[in-house]
Amino acid sequence: MLPHAVRLQLLVARTAMLAGVLALGAAAWFTRRSNADTILPSETLQALTYVFYGIGTMTLVGLILLRTRLSRASTDQQRAMYLGGYAAAKVVAVLGGAIWFTGGDRTWYIIGLVLMAVSFQILPLRRE
Repeated sequence: MLPHAVRLQLLVARTAMLAGVLALGAAAWFTRRSNADTILPSETLQALTYVFYGIGTMTLVGLILLRTRLSRASTDQQRAMYLGGYAAAKVVAVLGGAIWFTGGDRTWYIIGLVLMAVSFQILPLRRE
């Protein structure tokens, strides 16, 4: 079990990560609602989509692996594992936001947000 101070630090960090991703989504929504043109060529957007698939899959597998090793880790290792898992999920959500911002397809952003929510469930901060 993590000490209360460490759990509080992790809660603040993951809340800040989520707020940043939501701010990116708000900016993308605001920009895309007034501009229907894509910024990047369709080939580039397709490549970004494939990158999204790869990073998203690796992140989900990594989160599950982190979860299986969490109970055997020290407090400092657990802190790093939690932050690494949350940050990996944030990368996927930010990439989805970038695809939405540059190409207009918000599906990938929503999938990234769902993966962030899943990361919060796979790596929960338990209360005492």
